[in-house]
Amino acid sequence: MNERSMAIGNGSDPTGRAPRLHEQIASELQRRIARGRFQQGDRLTEVGIANDFGVSRATVRNAFKSLERLGVLNRTEHRGVTVAPTAQPAFQANQDDDAPDEHAALINTASWESIYQDVSRQAVARSAYGAWRIIETELAASYGVSRTVAREVLARLEHVGILRKDQRGRWLLPRLTAERITQLYEMRWILEPKALRHAAPNLPRRLLDDMQHELDAVLSQPEIVLPQEYDRLEKRLHVELLSYGDNQILIETLQHYHALLIANAHLYDTTPSAYDVDPFMEEHLAIVQTLQAGQPDNAAGLLEDHLRGALDRVLGRIDYMVRHKSFDPLPYLKPLSDGTAT
Repeated sequence: MNERSMAIGNGSDPTGRAPRLHEQIASELQRRIARGRFQQGDRLTEVGIANDFGVSRATVRNAFKSLERLGVLNRTEHRGVTVAPTAQPAFQANQDDDAPDEHAALINTASWESIYQDVSRQAVARSAYGAWRIIETELAASYGVSRTVAREVLARLEHVGILRKDQRGRWLLPRLTAERITQLYEMRWILEPKALRHAAPNLPRRLLDDMQHELDAVLSQPEIVLPQEYDRLEKRLHVELLSYGDNQILIETLQHYHALLIANAHLYDTTPSAYDVDPFMEEHLAIVQTLQAGQPDNAAGLLEDHLRGALDRVLGRIDYMVRHKSFDPLPYLKPLSDGTAT
């Protein structure tokens, strides 16, 4: 996820106990409701909030339950979790309410989230050069965490399509070949337009307006945009926006192709763009504007076109990285010379 710069409170409660991660998420959601970022009737999704904070859906689920008990959120059969009518006046904005609405810095040094981002980026970078076996014990030792935490990280990477397990239970990192990337993109341009059609009726107008303003701002000064911002904008469209769909199985299926989002985040960070203004921003803007105009089918067509065009751009960036960059060996990665994981 993007770098986070605003702490939630002081990181502890009056007893001195560091708040659990789901408690921190709940506090930050309260703050956003108080500031008007989320308003009465707005629908919140586990996938969207989990991606926003870089945490698991289980963590978000626990945060939602806490806020439901407080009457801040409601849960209904048809709409899922929404901001309750009484939620907004129930909380007063903190003294820093005039500060930019940035991501919160979450205190979570004892769980898999603390190392997930780095492991995922390191794995994706090296998968462009070959197939690897990941040694769980070495991974735990490298990051100074328990094997339980290391195993959870690897299970998450398997879930998003970066790793797989063989019949012997070994963790394998397949080579990120052009064929594999093409197949992953093909699945995305089949599934994501369908997910967008499901999401369109539920999209808050405020979300679309916010996305339009962000993209307009980036397009007006592309030379000062950091790679992390590209990553965030990609996830805003391909994860947060699509998470408003009512087909939960479709949303969960799409998570298996998030390896490409992680790969893109690393590529933005390590390879130069062939364009003065990355085409994806104008393509995202066209999709958002078409949704604002109430044309979900046209927006779905634009999304498919965007993903088809993105394939060639990603292949070009990976080719550049392989030809011009090298990476230090990692103790938990062992090369597979027999092609087992390709």
